[in-house]
Amino acid sequence: HASGKAGGFLALDWNDRTHVEQLARTSFELHAKLAETFGAESIGYRRMTCVNCGVGEAGPKKWLDRAGSGSAMGTEETTAQVHPRKLTERFAAEAQKA
Repeated sequence: HASGKAGGFLALDWNDRTHVEQLARTSFELHAKLAETFGAESIGYRRMTCVNCGVGEAGPKKWLDRAGSGSAMGTEETTAQVHPRKLTERFAAEAQKA
């Protein structure tokens, strides 16, 4: 049983030119297909823009004020997120149907 505390972060191209490039790309596409099959909401899947923003010594309020001023790491075409617990529970439900 997944704890639901993992990030479930998916990136299409962050592993390009490494030994796991094909695995990462296949995983990204597979999760998109699972979202189509099961319904994105049911597995907590969403495409998203990912931004890198450094916070240094700033406190929470200052961090939130500055959050929009980072550098883009990915777009909705290249980054996504899935809820690990919801996905695992959906897999278990589908297995019980078989």
